[in-house]
Amino acid sequence: MFFELVRSSGDLQSLAVTAAAIITAFVVGIGFHEFWNFFLANVIVYTVYINVLLGVFNLLPIPPLDGYRVALRILPTEIAAAYQRVEQYGPFILMALFAIPFFTGSRINPINDVIGPVRESVTRYLLGG
Repeated sequence: MFFELVRSSGDLQSLAVTAAAIITAFVVGIGFHEFWNFFLANVIVYTVYINVLLGVFNLLPIPPLDGYRVALRILPTEIAAAYQRVEQYGPFILMALFAIPFFTGSRINPINDVIGPVRESVTRYLLGG
């Protein structure tokens, strides 16, 4: 029972980090409509953009990101056990995903292809555009 509680609290922590980024973006996005100062508006827009980017990126189901822990929790036990074997290669997978655009001249960008549409939709919703 104790270990289940510890396991589930780790999952909650993973979701809390992402939720904090999205909530920060939401709160700052609400403030965007109240201020028209150009500099302050740019700071708010970039704060929303960066927080949404980090929140969505953190939900990718690649170890060591928090989305991996969430995926392990919601997958059936047999699939989660097989998926856990990938954990040791997670940092290398991330490095490869970041390196692909450099080697292809930005023609192939898997991270942006996955999180870009979500990031744009959430940012547009929060900023009212």
